[in-house]
Amino acid sequence: MTAAQNPVKAPDGVGNAFILTKPFRGRDLAAMLRSALSAPSR
Repeated sequence: MTAAQNPVKAPDGVGNAFILTKPFRGRDLAAMLRSALSAPSR
C-alpha cells in the first residue's frame, strides 16, 4: 500500500500523534482537520 492509499500513519514512539504524509488529497487533509478539531482538549 502506498502513502497515497493510506496517507495517515502513527509513527513509532510518538503516542497517539498522526502524520499526514505527502502526497495527500484535500479530503484526507479535511478529515484530519475535522478529527483534530473535534478531539477533546488534553
